Amino acid sequence: MTRETILKKALEMAHHNLYCTSEDYLMTRPRAGQETDYAEYAAEAEILKEWLAELPMQDATARFQRDLQDAKDGICEGEIITTRREEIERLQAELAQIEAAAN
Repeated sequence: MTRETILKKALEMAHHNLYCTSEDYLMTRPRAGQETDYAEYAAEAEILKEWLAELPMQDATARFQRDLQDAKDGICEGEIITTRREEIERLQAELAQIEAAAN
């Protein structure tokens, strides 16, 4: 188990909690009466994202292989639609790096 894995699991849980306290599927508004919890989970998710960004970057091939293995093992980021866009952009950038290295 790595620090990155632990942080990703914590981020997944923060997103789950944020989803549970949100009024809509995009997690843009808190449910009535759950504003405090919503704000705490949103702040927690942001802090965890920052901590993940601070981890040393691996090369694109290693990250892709790790993400693929995590998916096979059933360990994947349970991000909801709004943050999934960031993941898609990251994977597209990594794919471009892999294709550039192959050429």
